[in-house]
Amino acid sequence: MLDKIKKAQKNVAIVSSKKTDVLKKNCRQLKIDHFIDVFIGSDLVQLHKPAPEGLHVALKLMNNDDLAKVIYIGDATVDIMMGTSAGVKTCAVLWGAHSEEELMSSDPTYIASDVHTLDNILGLTH
Repeated sequence: MLDKIKKAQKNVAIVSSKKTDVLKKNCRQLKIDHFIDVFIGSDLVQLHKPAPEGLHVALKLMNNDDLAKVIYIGDATVDIMMGTSAGVKTCAVLWGAHSEEELMSSDPTYIASDVHTLDNILGLTH
């Protein structure tokens, strides 16, 4: 999926509760670091999730001020809350930290139960 996103010339940022160096190390170990344009760890912000600061920093570093084109994807309610408070669309994925019921309570714009659905939401399926 990350390869499809990059081929579609879309930017990718990760905003994490982990420190930036740990986040980058994890992405290197997963061999996905080259797909990521911006890494924002908890050490780069004053206010952590669900505050929107991390997402605002990421968007600024990507020179993206068109919030209508942004979708923040997350597996936890704090992710969805952060995206909503930053003024962007959100997509809750069901293969992570929180249950569907918990994620639905945070009112995501979209919900993806599988990668195919996420592909469709991101407009990567032809």
